[in-house]
Amino acid sequence: NLNVRSAFLHVIADALGSVGVIVAGAAIFFAGLNWMDPAVSVVISALILYSSWGLLKESTHILMEGVPHGINIREIEDSIVNQKGVCCVHDLHVWSITSNRHSLSAHVVLAENGADRDDVLARVNEVLRERFAIDHTTIQIESTHDLRTDTEGLVCRKGTPCNSSN
Repeated sequence: NLNVRSAFLHVIADALGSVGVIVAGAAIFFAGLNWMDPAVSVVISALILYSSWGLLKESTHILMEGVPHGINIREIEDSIVNQKGVCCVHDLHVWSITSNRHSLSAHVVLAENGADRDDVLARVNEVLRERFAIDHTTIQIESTHDLRTDTEGLVCRKGTPCNSSN
């Protein structure tokens, strides 16, 4: 968890700061090494900056709603269109709510007029949860392609009317 790692780094930084102050104080008191105080401060600052960089990158990625690391959008699209009753998927977005909880939104077009919407939705949610650990989803089930005006980003199952050339 990003918050726990951040708190841990804060505690470590405080501990290093305390140890650094004691070492620098002893060096100044016993050996007259006045340069130790700024040197220890620079070393501790560099360690804090180095360890905080990863947290800053990850939190920025989450805030910018970037695709979580390790998630392959193509694999998710393929998993959805390969479900029975699904023709196509479009407008698929995956992002992180926290460092270890992902969300997904998508439009799923049914392949057959008689496909059970609830059954398709349950199977799609199940594959997302089991294969990709995505359990927070918003999926709009559509019975026709007519709701979409362009084909950019449209991923269809091979052999369906919208992808009959494959």
